[in-house]
Amino acid sequence: MIPARTQEVLRRAVEGGDLPGAALGVVDAGGERETLVLGHAALEPGPVPLDEDFFWDLASLTKPLFTAREVLRGVEAGVLDLDDPLPAHLPDLAWMQDTELKTRTLRQLLTHTAGLPAWAPLYTWGEAETVQARLLQEPWPLSAPGEVVYSDLGYLLLGRVLERVRGQPLRGFPLDPGLTFTPNPERTAATEHCPWRGRVLRGETHDENAWALGGVAGHAGLFGTLAGVLGQAESL
Repeated sequence: MIPARTQEVLRRAVEGGDLPGAALGVVDAGGERETLVLGHAALEPGPVPLDEDFFWDLASLTKPLFTAREVLRGVEAGVLDLDDPLPAHLPDLAWMQDTELKTRTLRQLLTHTAGLPAWAPLYTWGEAETVQARLLQEPWPLSAPGEVVYSDLGYLLLGRVLERVRGQPLRGFPLDPGLTFTPNPERTAATEHCPWRGRVLRGETHDENAWALGGVAGHAGLFGTLAGVLGQAESL
């Protein structure tokens, strides 16, 4: 199932030092799977061999594998409607401000057509409570609705919507097998030596904004094993 050429390229990259390690999997419509695991999960302070059941930082896959699905589950449960404007669930959004953001809908946030900027350095704003409050009050510059701008900010707001309607933090939401917000660092592949945090990151989200919000947000923070991600792909 995994093309021989793909396997060869990955092996050369790992053996040549271009990648410390790699995990690749393919699942077909019938549920048949093939996986390939190579190299190391970490190199510092010493090499750690990579196993197939190690967790990986899924980064922006948090958006489709968790946040978007939870919004759709909310629609199925009748607590959300995709055409709800944001203030229906975030009444304190842009408090005492005249902004078009109040007219933008959950559907627009899901599809990156709400006109929000792509990103902002929320992690420089202070403690998690300050970041959460300012996220809702920042006078975001908006482009015209309908224009596609891939936006972390939109999914950050969707995360806040989910927390409000479900009455619990994202960290408390149930997850499918092979997915977690709190992986064991010793069973997690490293991402990098972070110059801002001054350490090799294993078992904590690489995304600075998600880290500033306690490690979990609507746009990033999810970890998964190879089997866990293949399970999500199979269910699509």
